[in-house]
Amino acid sequence: MSHIVNTNEELLKMHDHLELLRQKNYSKDTIQEILEDIIPQNEIYQVKPEINSRGYPAYFSGYDQVIHINDCALHDYLIKMQEMIIKMHPDLEKCKNDIFPYITLFVLFHEVEHVYQYLFGQEYILPSYQIVADAYKYLSDIHKYLMELKNNKKISTLKMEILIEKFKQEKDKSTFILERNANLDAYDLLTKLAEYEDNEKIRKYFENQYIWCKACGYISLKYNGSLEESYKKLWNYKLYKTFDFGEDIPLEDKIRYGLPIKNKERIVLLKKFIQTEE
Repeated sequence: MSHIVNTNEELLKMHDHLELLRQKNYSKDTIQEILEDIIPQNEIYQVKPEINSRGYPAYFSGYDQVIHINDCALHDYLIKMQEMIIKMHPDLEKCKNDIFPYITLFVLFHEVEHVYQYLFGQEYILPSYQIVADAYKYLSDIHKYLMELKNNKKISTLKMEILIEKFKQEKDKSTFILERNANLDAYDLLTKLAEYEDNEKIRKYFENQYIWCKACGYISLKYNGSLEESYKKLWNYKLYKTFDFGEDIPLEDKIRYGLPIKNKERIVLLKKFIQTEE
């Protein structure tokens, strides 16, 4: 599932948040209440919600220890997202009123998954696998990563600036491992919520999005997983090759975290991807 939910009881609590959005509608207070519940508690490093009318619609800042929400900009973004979904999937028109609270939760789940990535990478909490901590270490804290580049005396100023620009270009793409993995876990959770509600049309939509995220990193034969693709595109393949891939990890978790898989496993995954609806 996601890092936010591990039990059926927790899934029911997420359904309560869905109902809260339906009953009280989108507002600063409902966003605050949901975030305060789903942001992980940590004695060493605690993230807080920050909701105002400034900046980007939504982002997590490891440096500032906040999930920032611009409630006005996010509302506009969600309206456009809702319109785009219905335009691409006209059969969801009848579910229009349900789509909005679902995609609101998607954004909040996505940002909280980034919090977990940061906590894993900085080892404030231990992930299930060491390779996950290693994979996220230099990527989860953008500020720290950029400072390390600037302080590296072996790198020329020009090369450093090129590397920083490359990182900025890649980090927000949906195929970049941090984005891909946050999307994947958020879509998986939404799929389970729709399944719980027996809402087949919405469940199918989110399941297809989930399968698309799973395929990211495995579609191109140039890469074996989103982790390899991301590090190669950042010109940091040498670091990738130092990771220990010898852990005993189930196939589903390898795919979940974008780790290398066998060719026959990749074929099965891509067949499922091809079979999804447009």
